[in-house]
Amino acid sequence: MSLDRRDTSAQKNRGWAWLEFGRGTEFFTLLLFAETRRADANITVSWCTLSGQTRVRAGLSLTTTGFVADPGRFKEVPGFTVHPTGTAYRETIARVLYDSDEAWLNQLNRILRVVRTPQIGHKIDLRFLTQAFRTALPPIAQDEVNQLADGWEQLQRLRDERDEADQALAAVTDFSRRSWRPWADAVIRSAADPVTAAASALTQITRDENSARETVTTLTREKEDLDKQHAEEEEAQRLATAERETLQEQDAYKDAVSAVGNARQLAEQASQAETTAKRSEQRASKAQADVLPPSNG
Repeated sequence: MSLDRRDTSAQKNRGWAWLEFGRGTEFFTLLLFAETRRADANITVSWCTLSGQTRVRAGLSLTTTGFVADPGRFKEVPGFTVHPTGTAYRETIARVLYDSDEAWLNQLNRILRVVRTPQIGHKIDLRFLTQAFRTALPPIAQDEVNQLADGWEQLQRLRDERDEADQALAAVTDFSRRSWRPWADAVIRSAADPVTAAASALTQITRDENSARETVTTLTREKEDLDKQHAEEEEAQRLATAERETLQEQDAYKDAVSAVGNARQLAEQASQAETTAKRSEQRASKAQADVLPPSNG
């Protein structure tokens, strides 16, 4: 609370009282401005609220140069509201803080005043509290009680069914572990043996196929080399034939052919002359043998 610390002889006294509520970074502040004059006993009050992130002494200062400021100075402050009446002020509090109306807020205030620590000689108004709590907490209707009982019965049935399901699950689990899984494993193994054999055969076939493919690739490459070599040899033969034909068409080749023919004829004539000479020599030897008498040793 901010108090006016001016001299008591001043003609006007004023001050502020406030109560702040907050959640996170949002705040809601209740403010009361009061002003009185020494000339009379009347008090002028203003009911105000402040909502948002602005707080007293943290964005809102209730004094100006050491003097208490009046509500008119805060009209431009975001979230600051001056309520025209106390009723509007209470309605705003009920709506913002309790999400209710003024009647409920008044009832709550009365309950708080009754249940507070009583003064000496005061008694708690139990009748009022009983009626207020009955109004705030009405009795449960019979159909709601019946629905609740039915709900409990259904819950018990669900609990029993859950226990039965747990027992069935335990039995199924035990059967699966003791009987079904071993049988299933045996069936799977017996069915997997042909698959394994087929997989092995397929692997061998794949291996043979890869080997045959490599062989075909090698033979294809060798065939291509042979075809290339054959083509080169045919090209060389064609070039040689062309060169031979070219040589045959030249005069020197023709002269050489003629000389070869003449040489063959001369060789044949020489052979015939040699044969003739041998026959002549044989005749001469025979004639000489016939002319000369044999010697008598």
